[in-house]
Amino acid sequence: MESLDAPEAAALSLPEVEAPHARAQASEVGEVGEVLRAALSTLPDHYREVLLLKDVEELSAEEVGDVLGEKVPAVKSRLHRARLKLRRMLEGVLGEPGPDATPCPELAEELAGDVAGGIDQGACARMEAHMVHCRPCTEACERLKSTVMLCSRIEGDAVPRPIQAAIRHALLSDG
Repeated sequence: MESLDAPEAAALSLPEVEAPHARAQASEVGEVGEVLRAALSTLPDHYREVLLLKDVEELSAEEVGDVLGEKVPAVKSRLHRARLKLRRMLEGVLGEPGPDATPCPELAEELAGDVAGGIDQGACARMEAHMVHCRPCTEACERLKSTVMLCSRIEGDAVPRPIQAAIRHALLSDG
């Protein structure tokens, strides 16, 4: 048997130019895992437990039902709701926002006019009234709140880059 230190074994290792890329990918995977752990920690217990049992532990719906003392249709329903809640929580951080996440031209116009002349109480009242009835603005605010909540759940001082990018995008976009 040949030694792994033999010259032929060196050909099996990643080329030097790919090593930094591989390290960057591993770092991104770690950050995504950290974001996912933070998101899971914000879910109510009944959603978190069904997700962990089904998607992490890979139990069947029947097995999850046995553990939770529920019938399979109830397990499937709760799992569906848990996945939707988790997806909504993560869409602004890990993926592209949905098709309804377009900037609001009305609010952008209002802000552009107010920023030039200053924002007074009347401008605040108009923006608040607008945001109550504007779906894109409401969704943008909800995504920002969700992302900031995830940020606060991250352990340590370092905030993963996907969360940093999502917050910057939300604050610097037009809507």
